[in-house]
Amino acid sequence: DVLENGITSLVTVVPPPMVAAVAPDLVCDAQGDQTMTLTGTGFLSSATLAPSVTVGAQTFVPTGVSGCSPVPGQLTEGAVSTCTSITFVFPIGTFPEGDYPVVVTNPKPADCKSLEMVMLHVAPPPAVTSVTPKL
Repeated sequence: DVLENGITSLVTVVPPPMVAAVAPDLVCDAQGDQTMTLTGTGFLSSATLAPSVTVGAQTFVPTGVSGCSPVPGQLTEGAVSTCTSITFVFPIGTFPEGDYPVVVTNPKPADCKSLEMVMLHVAPPPAVTSVTPKL
């Protein structure tokens, strides 16, 4: 598009992030912090911006992104990359037993969310109910 003052304006359109998998997808967070890895496509990152990860109602900032390639164009945000992997950590005791949806939200101005139904299952720690033979 050419604006009134003769300056050309380009808009870069990117698809929403897509989460293919969370690993591990079964955890027990009652006994330690959990390091998680999401794989997929379209996770946008720059020197100052990163996607956010929401598990259930809790939002986490990634500890790392990888598998990145540059998004072409001169962007207001500077150099932006599209990545295929996100690592994040949630602290011990964050989630009770249950199933939680995992959603990635790209930073503004893209600000779009993943739509896939990727779930994380949090299991309780094992419990010893009896010992045989009794001593």
